[in-house]
Amino acid sequence: MPDFKTITLEINGFTRNINLQRNDKGNYIPHPPLYTDIELINVTAATIAGKISNSEWDIIAGIAERNLSLMHVISTFCGRRECTAFLRSNPFGDSYTSVGNNKRWYAPKEQIENLTGKKVLLVTDVAEKAGPLDDISLAISNAGGQIALRAAILVTENAANSEDYVFVKEFKV
Repeated sequence: MPDFKTITLEINGFTRNINLQRNDKGNYIPHPPLYTDIELINVTAATIAGKISNSEWDIIAGIAERNLSLMHVISTFCGRRECTAFLRSNPFGDSYTSVGNNKRWYAPKEQIENLTGKKVLLVTDVAEKAGPLDDISLAISNAGGQIALRAAILVTENAANSEDYVFVKEFKV
């Protein structure tokens, strides 16, 4: 039996109920995916961008399948353009390279090489203390990049207690 939670998100008069479902790895994921709600993405991206306006970062990165629209809007609000989107599969052959602890994430080779010496803003929709971002963080570090900050729409209380997370709302597991 799936484990579901509904989180009510309220931002300056904007309200959405977000359904979270625990996946087979024990992590909560939005259902339906948050990227299907463009207004939600715009409002939460503006909120995150406002919280990180004085932060130093060079490149925004995250999981492409779940967060590409969020990454794009945050970078637009912040006036930045460089982005590294990690994929779960490799649809493009030799131009992509596998990265991370288990080599299960893929990104364009030139974007991985471009991470050297860069400060990275790592973005996700839902953040927990442990999860897929750990593998991507390792990949960024192995490529010579540094995680400057992590940003999420929703975070668990464990992730909320971490000093390097900027988030819109905390939820209890």
